[in-house]
Amino acid sequence: KDFRVVFRNSIIEERKRELAKVLQFPEFNEEDDLRTATLIDVYYEMLSYLVNHGFPWREVASFFEMFQCLLNETQGKRYKATDRFIHRDKARLCGDQDVS
Repeated sequence: KDFRVVFRNSIIEERKRELAKVLQFPEFNEEDDLRTATLIDVYYEMLSYLVNHGFPWREVASFFEMFQCLLNETQGKRYKATDRFIHRDKARLCGDQDVS
């Protein structure tokens, strides 16, 4: 996914609309669909952090995929189950890096 288009606009709400397009979310009303709006907010904040800290675009895209996988795997699970998942799969999530 090419997230560069998201950050070409200086208005945050426009950026979030662009992000929804990049992620191929159907059009939604933020007030009527709080789940989608919150998910876009979470994705946007994560991407903004990476971009604002100077990560290369390729790494931004890679981290996004990992983050999306993590959210999908832990959705609806309790904290302890999520924590076990992260610790069990942290090597897979972080590649071959030392994650001790």
